[in-house]
Amino acid sequence: MLDFDRQIREGVSSVMAQVNTAMRETLSDMVGSLDDTISGMTGDLSDVIGTGQIEGYAHISGDSLDKLRLDLLAQMKVPEELEFKGYLEIVNEQATASGGCAFPEGDTYKVTLGAQDVSCDWLGSDARINCACFFTINSGTPKGLGGGIELVGGKVNFEAMEVERFGAAVAFGLLENYLAAAARVTTPAGVEIEGGVFFGRTCTLDPLLIVDPECGTVFGEPPFTGAYVYGEGWMPIYDYGCLFSISAGAGLGVFYFMEGPTYGVRVMLGASGEALCVISVRGEIEVYGLKQGDAYRARGKGKVKGKVGCCPFCVKFNKTVTVTYDDGEWDVDY
Repeated sequence: MLDFDRQIREGVSSVMAQVNTAMRETLSDMVGSLDDTISGMTGDLSDVIGTGQIEGYAHISGDSLDKLRLDLLAQMKVPEELEFKGYLEIVNEQATASGGCAFPEGDTYKVTLGAQDVSCDWLGSDARINCACFFTINSGTPKGLGGGIELVGGKVNFEAMEVERFGAAVAFGLLENYLAAAARVTTPAGVEIEGGVFFGRTCTLDPLLIVDPECGTVFGEPPFTGAYVYGEGWMPIYDYGCLFSISAGAGLGVFYFMEGPTYGVRVMLGASGEALCVISVRGEIEVYGLKQGDAYRARGKGKVKGKVGCCPFCVKFNKTVTVTYDDGEWDVDY
């Protein structure tokens, strides 16, 4: 019942935030700039740090704070002006903690400080990142800390290669201890390489989603204690530019977690091609298979996408079929 009530409040807060944003944008169009200016902080920090456009909300249950969220527009000089969306979030984790991830007594709060959509043009082509750090407090005493960084837009130039995807997270504490990282790079020869690794114990899916964004559909509920390693590569077989090209890809991942215990594999096979500069197609088949305790689960997904013609006058298509097996029950989604 408490979880349902919390979900209702989260939904209402999300809707109200969208309404607030829409009203702000409408008023801004009518009367000009509204809270978009950056004001320097007091004292010596005024030349290097400024803030503006502060918003927030709080969820309070009885005499207990369930959640506090503050968002602000901030600017730093490092040494050039760097503008970003910062936030502070305080969440009562004791009320929502899953099995094995709660302290025996006292309130537990997770305090997160982060920045979203930070422009990092010095890293590469329109590169933008999200970053955050957090610490966990139980009964007034720090019990854990961690943080993460993720490339959310653009690309990072590294020597002759381009980094298209990157993410990393780390945590240390009494309940969580893990290291997770993943990256996808493209070489000048057209070879694409992707890899990710997770080691440790986590009370959420977040670090595992860095390694495999699809793992939440098959892994179940946390905590997870163990390891997950995944690697994938795409290589051109024939490459005559847009006139005719064929590439093939393959990926393999293995994982093991003590809860259950749970162990299994992830396999990916794919192919892509282009012809006459007007036809392009890419298809992938991805299969998960795992055993969790005495139960068996599997998930297979096939997807194909492409276009015919020259855009913006091209015809695009995208189709996905998913087959799921969960301990004797089958489900097909397309």
